Amino acid sequence: MMKHVVFALAGLSLFTSCSRVDEEKAVKKSAEPGAQKQPGETKKMAEKKAESETDESLKSAKSEPKGDDRYLGMELKAAMELAKSEGRSARVIQEDGEHRIVTRDYRPERLNFVVVKGKVTEVTRG
Repeated sequence: MMKHVVFALAGLSLFTSCSRVDEEKAVKKSAEPGAQKQPGETKKMAEKKAESETDESLKSAKSEPKGDDRYLGMELKAAMELAKSEGRSARVIQEDGEHRIVTRDYRPERLNFVVVKGKVTEVTRG
């Protein structure tokens, strides 16, 4: 019987601490700039504003490739120069459908390019 009481109290304690964490997150989120609606702003207006801000951030994220994707579509010479300027080694592993002979050692800092008609179409590491 005593074990059941202890477990029940422990569960209640855990439940209340979780709900406090949720409340703290809600308070922090509402304190973020742009999260509060302006005076005279309706709920629909606030939702539209949030949607447009999200759309704009998605557009900018899509327009600027990140990571190794920025090499895609580049001329091979420009891609090799960019990799060299960043201190990375790079190699062509396939050109116009023909595989090149390459070593099988894995080097995560090395870029592997697949090239079609002089442009980089795929980038991997290794």
